[in-house]
Amino acid sequence: MSYTLYGSETSPFVRRLRLFLENQKLPFTVKVINYLEKNDAEFLKKINPINKIPVLKDEKNGQIIYDSRVIYNYIVEKEALKKFTADEENILSLLDGIQDSTVNLFMIKRSGIDITGDNSFFNRQRNRVEEILDHLTPWVESAPPWNYLTMSLYTLLDWGQFREMLNIKNRKAYLDFFQANCNRDEVVKTKIVVP
Repeated sequence: MSYTLYGSETSPFVRRLRLFLENQKLPFTVKVINYLEKNDAEFLKKINPINKIPVLKDEKNGQIIYDSRVIYNYIVEKEALKKFTADEENILSLLDGIQDSTVNLFMIKRSGIDITGDNSFFNRQRNRVEEILDHLTPWVESAPPWNYLTMSLYTLLDWGQFREMLNIKNRKAYLDFFQANCNRDEVVKTKIVVP
């Protein structure tokens, strides 16, 4: 069985799946989509009515899956891997909350809007990020195993620093976690590269 993963090389949601697939040694290919280019944007609309990445195609049965969390759960089911507990699902929801907020702020900033002002939407996004980071600190300090949750945390931290949307300089647990995992083979192989 093989999979085709559609997405950009910079998307943290795509990268976490790449890390997972690499780590599980599952056969997959990546088809790069740059949704800022007209042809790629049109192609994305055709394969995903949500018009976002990542998208997974199961080459065995032609099934298309639209969202990173659903993609992960689909692969776990198809490959008979261990499913998340409710507590683990909650951790993924927290990580997704940070990722969603930082991506939203980045897209707004990229559109030329100042996100540093006193604005209820911007304040809510920034506060959500800081509060979730505080909440997750004990989990990060516990040195959780390298799995989809910690891969999601790693890609969040790497992307957040790369895009200057996340500051972890004063968060020792996060810095230690990042340094402990930055030289893993699959992390190096999937490193963020901007053409």
